[in-house]
Amino acid sequence: KLSKLKKQAQQSSLSVTTTKTQKKDITSNNIDYNDWIKAFDFKDTFHTNALKLIVPALEKGGWNSDNYHLLRTKYEIMTLNQLINIVGTMKSMFSVHALIFKYILRLDIDRYFIFLLSGLLPWIFVSSTITQSVHCFITMRESLLSFQIHPMAVILSKCVDHFINFIIPFIFLFLILSDSESFNWTGIAFLPLAFLSLFLGVFFLALLLSTLQVFFRDTEYITTFLVNVLFFLTPIFYPRHLIPDEYQIFVDINPIYAWVQPFKIALWKFNISNLVEATLLSFGFTFLFGVMAISFWRWTRNELYINI
Repeated sequence: KLSKLKKQAQQSSLSVTTTKTQKKDITSNNIDYNDWIKAFDFKDTFHTNALKLIVPALEKGGWNSDNYHLLRTKYEIMTLNQLINIVGTMKSMFSVHALIFKYILRLDIDRYFIFLLSGLLPWIFVSSTITQSVHCFITMRESLLSFQIHPMAVILSKCVDHFINFIIPFIFLFLILSDSESFNWTGIAFLPLAFLSLFLGVFFLALLLSTLQVFFRDTEYITTFLVNVLFFLTPIFYPRHLIPDEYQIFVDINPIYAWVQPFKIALWKFNISNLVEATLLSFGFTFLFGVMAISFWRWTRNELYINI
């Protein structure tokens, strides 16, 4: 009996020391991980070493154990795997920011206001239309099932709405700037083609993403992330030549850059050969997304209403 009591005493002392060391590790590096554990409120168990990787990344992003509930509610973070995905997204965003602002420290651009508006206004149309259309089929499920509404009409109405909100301030701003800035009339004549390519390309892309969202419900989050990243990787507020040569490939395969570039050439630095080339490239991306969207639509339209 005495030997059994000694063994139990040794085991209890070992458990006490291990819990002390665990608590010591949890509160290391001047970070109170105990508060974070309470804030996470995960039902499943996870290794405490994961905290040493996740918590510092969250705190660099401005989050703490007091305001973490806002992040948790917004993205419905219920498990450790979901939290790791969110943290990975945040780290990717920080990496993109560092990449861009490492090389872009000083911007010496002639007529920078025209340069910025000619790219920023089309970008706002693209990003707002895509992010607000990707979940259209899901949010309008009852209407699509109750009334004879073609799903493409829903996407088209969204695109038309955003296009009107884009083109009115676009025309208004450049009419005001026409007194102080000189625009090439040949470049102005090419703008309808740029508008047409932009509208059709965004419509086809929105149709493709909204159809994907019906079958893959993470499409909305992936789209939002990619749009945020592409804003910094697309030469909108900085010229393309500032991008290092090894990263130029990302600009070449960027469809948003192809849709925005005709506006920049027509309004900022007009060159007829560059404008024709950029317009053809923009219609090339529009045709590509049109083929992808219509093909995927025909392939899945019979199952669309079942999975909505």
